[in-house]
Amino acid sequence: MRSIICVLFLFSNVLLSQKKEVQDHIMNHQTANILTSISDGQPAPAKQLGITVSSVADATDGVEYQLSLGYTPSDHKFWRNTMLQFTVPTMRQGQGALNFEKSVGISWSHRWHAEQDGIPTISTISTVQLPYDEPGEKTDLVNTLVIAKNIGERSVAYINAYAETVRGIALDAVELGYLLGYKYFLNPNTALFLNGVYHNAADLVLETALQVDIAGGWTISPGISLNLSQADSDATISAGIMLFYEFQKPLGKIN
Repeated sequence: MRSIICVLFLFSNVLLSQKKEVQDHIMNHQTANILTSISDGQPAPAKQLGITVSSVADATDGVEYQLSLGYTPSDHKFWRNTMLQFTVPTMRQGQGALNFEKSVGISWSHRWHAEQDGIPTISTISTVQLPYDEPGEKTDLVNTLVIAKNIGERSVAYINAYAETVRGIALDAVELGYLLGYKYFLNPNTALFLNGVYHNAADLVLETALQVDIAGGWTISPGISLNLSQADSDATISAGIMLFYEFQKPLGKIN
């Protein structure tokens, strides 16, 4: 753990010396506002609130709705590479009833190095899932390492590796997962994403989505996924759509 902290500290010193133009170019090129599991590890323009709304349907669980807010608090050195995110309780509609997942998610994402001189983007994300009104439920933690690398002018490769606690914040009940993702720009405003996710629970999820950037800060992303589980011989297909809006004016003075 101490060696990991030292490496991140070294990268953060390099990051603070990078030009803002370099960091912003990498952010715009590698950001993934899409309906897949890819975590891009990128911040947002300082003090421009981002709102994400998604709806996903499958034959088993019905329709799931989710809302999250993302915010980069400052344009100053360290903090311009940070993203804070809040996810409200997920709503599920199925079998004629509405149900809410009684927990909220709070995330801190930080980009320790923006790709430069052959070294890829390196980011970490820590997410705390806080239950409420559920006696006996425990707080879970997810830590994710994100590596992103440009491949030519029109492609980006992503690697996510995460560790998730499933019975409270305890190291004796941790699930590991890995993601390989690929982004290809069809044109300057449209990108195709392909990725696969593997869980240590022996699940493999294949996903694809489009990211279509629209004028005025809007992005739309239709997507589809195929869940292949060893515990269930039948594959599960789900499809949905995500809308993302980013305020075009900062919420406060840029510093």
